[in-house]
Amino acid sequence: MANDERTLMGLRPVRQPFGAVQVNYYRANTAINMFRYQPVVLNNSGQVQVAAIADLSGILGVTVGFLDANFASLPGGMDRLADSSTTGPFLPSGNNAMVAVADNPDQLFVVEEDTGGTPIINVQSIGQTVDFVYLTAVTDNGNTTTGIANVLLDRSTTGNNTGGILTIVGLQNTVNQDGTLNAAGNFSKWIVKINAHQNAADHRNMSALGLVG
Repeated sequence: MANDERTLMGLRPVRQPFGAVQVNYYRANTAINMFRYQPVVLNNSGQVQVAAIADLSGILGVTVGFLDANFASLPGGMDRLADSSTTGPFLPSGNNAMVAVADNPDQLFVVEEDTGGTPIINVQSIGQTVDFVYLTAVTDNGNTTTGIANVLLDRSTTGNNTGGILTIVGLQNTVNQDGTLNAAGNFSKWIVKINAHQNAADHRNMSALGLVG
């Protein structure tokens, strides 16, 4: 009678993998490894980089895939998955690659709740804002076996304000492995929308005025 633990890491577009998700490609800034379903920001060099926790300057969206710089194949380090000693299902640091980003300001995502602080209180929390958190440090921000970002909803940051990165839209309608419904509490799955989005009109206006980075 408990929610499944760590089965939905990362910010995942809710219409993946078969629905229509707006995707645009950006050159990667790979100072550190990059993973799928990871929040990214567009920097002042026109590259996307891994988003820091609680970066209220806004995020662009989340990664959903990678291509080499010529849009021809998988980037180096991802193109020989059978050789696990030198390749993996994530984009290695220092790789000249393009990143597919789900970057529509209206895109909805599903994400798993963490266990720190007070649990999100079901429908009473809809409309509140919240931040994401990495399971470990930002420099170790993904699972090198699955290629999925170690991103969770940081319920300790939930607040009735507009200050968070994400907005809670609703509880995900899904069934746990034991047959119970997904419910509010540890490891619950939530539908969210990006609150501080770099492509949102109000954010672009604030950026032009020098009010955000």
